[in-house]
Amino acid sequence: MLKKILSKGQSVPPVVKGTDAIANEKILVLWLHGKSPQTVDSYRRVAERLMAYCNHKPIQWLKLEDLQGFINEELSQFKESSQRTYIAGLKSLFSFVAKLGIVNFNIALVIKSPQAKNELSHKILDKPTVIRMIQEEPDSRNQLVLKIFYYTGIRASELAVLQWKDLNYGVLTVFGKGGKTRYIRIPDPLSRDLESLRQQPDNYVIPGRSGKRISREHLTRIVNAAAKRIGVKASAHWLRHAHASHSLKAGASIALVSQTLGHSDVAITSKYLHCDPNESSGLYL
Repeated sequence: MLKKILSKGQSVPPVVKGTDAIANEKILVLWLHGKSPQTVDSYRRVAERLMAYCNHKPIQWLKLEDLQGFINEELSQFKESSQRTYIAGLKSLFSFVAKLGIVNFNIALVIKSPQAKNELSHKILDKPTVIRMIQEEPDSRNQLVLKIFYYTGIRASELAVLQWKDLNYGVLTVFGKGGKTRYIRIPDPLSRDLESLRQQPDNYVIPGRSGKRISREHLTRIVNAAAKRIGVKASAHWLRHAHASHSLKAGASIALVSQTLGHSDVAITSKYLHCDPNESSGLYL
């Protein structure tokens, strides 16, 4: 049935059958395979909304006006940041079905996302503020969380799955976005802190309840609370921004920072070179 439904050149029947929705679901499963849990969650959400909006027509029968109507009527209610995420998901989906040959043309190629205003400079804490966050955290486990985020630059999703077997001789093995693995040499003081707490290889470095994996949201709440305690705003990702900005300012090479953060392109890392609101070429005149 799937082969029949996915064949090209069919005309749209007057009634959309349940088998069409099944075919769409099989396509979604293939498309989402291997993506991170966070990506799967957001991409599946927008794909299912699109299918419902289009009465579950087979993906290969959707037209550009269907996609444009969905974006205008359904996605316009979301914040621009969410719109960008969802449109990225739609573009990924239609690129996937085009590569499989299910459609002759990727209709999402002409869809543009809202341009994001660069507000990175507002999300970078200065070093004294980060150190104060760490020092004034009363809970030893939560203090370790803050240190790991700041001194390694890893993401909350990466810390959540970090196990003791991933730490060897002061080097973290991090399994990041897109299934990519990278190695991070951590500072000696943090390495000693971690080694003093070492447990069984398969145990999580920062466990949740009953030793189970901690959620990304829980880790973010730890950072939120630490920031609020000293009267500032911050998230786990803000500590990642701080790591990049402070290390570059201290003289680390952009290639090293890019590798540590797991960026796919050095150009992504370069944005941290231009985000210090306290710097200006005019100050050197």
